[in-house]
Amino acid sequence: MEFPREYFEDEVREGFFVSGMMKREWAANLKLLEQVDNICKRHGIKWYADNGTLLGAVRHGGYIPWDDDIDISMMRDDYERFLVYANEELPEGYNITDIKNRDYSQLLGSVSNGDHIRMDQEHLLLWCGLPFSASLDIFPLDFLSPDPDIEENRANLTRDVYSVAQLDDIDNPAPSEYTLSLVRKIGLAVNVSFTGQRPLSEQLHEVAFNLSTLYPREGAAEVVLMPNWLENRDHKYRLEWFEETVELPFETGTITCPAVYDAVLRTEYGPNYMQPVHGGGMHGYPCYIVSEKRLSERLGNDYPLAYTFDPKDLLMVERKKILLREDYDRMASAKAKAQ
Repeated sequence: MEFPREYFEDEVREGFFVSGMMKREWAANLKLLEQVDNICKRHGIKWYADNGTLLGAVRHGGYIPWDDDIDISMMRDDYERFLVYANEELPEGYNITDIKNRDYSQLLGSVSNGDHIRMDQEHLLLWCGLPFSASLDIFPLDFLSPDPDIEENRANLTRDVYSVAQLDDIDNPAPSEYTLSLVRKIGLAVNVSFTGQRPLSEQLHEVAFNLSTLYPREGAAEVVLMPNWLENRDHKYRLEWFEETVELPFETGTITCPAVYDAVLRTEYGPNYMQPVHGGGMHGYPCYIVSEKRLSERLGNDYPLAYTFDPKDLLMVERKKILLREDYDRMASAKAKAQ
């Protein structure tokens, strides 16, 4: 995937300043997505732009100007197949993160090009001049039980398991009696015996994963983004909305979206999703802010990526606009008199 040189220039989109470094982040994310897409095509796996990425494709023809990452989704069975192939086929240096990894607790996955700052020429040429790591999130779409009461019980239990796994003392050598009582209660509910051979949080995350993936595609009519479903009972979709896909313009190329994207976006953002709202996502903007701070501290005055801005520059631009407007009015007035 190639990008024209001018793509990486600073730009103002819809009143929001997008720096050249953010453009490099965008481009690196798209190169990651290209690797994911190649694996999916080889093995007949469907994926879809989702969340802010889907909204950006439909509303902006690219990234939402104030967004900084890529979100895609896959059906749970496709996602599990993808993990197997990706672990075998992604180039060296790529990282795959999933709840089945230790020290990771989210019910979603991600693919990244590493976790280190790199300023060597090989890395910068490959990743569009981005010295920081790039990543994309993959949201598995889990199947719901056809029985609403059974599904409600499953969701409540899964949320409880996941909540206990996040308790501060869950992996202490001696958890509190309150924490242990919750663990015992969960063990009885799911018929699982927790052992001292592994961290309790790891075992609970395994239970949460098994509960989240309890129902297969066969017989299912609806799917959910499980983290949202457990917390707020939203992000529930008809499975049929994802049967067909469509390619929509996205930055310098296209991106795969569910053909019934209007229904998906209404579910996620409401009926007015085409109206832009400047706001933050689930993490700080920009996503590389911590890495950038570390790099600038390390390089000091030699840090080459610092963005500087003088408010006087705005005054100059505004003055130029005023002069141009005055010139236009003067020419229009002279033209009117001549007629």
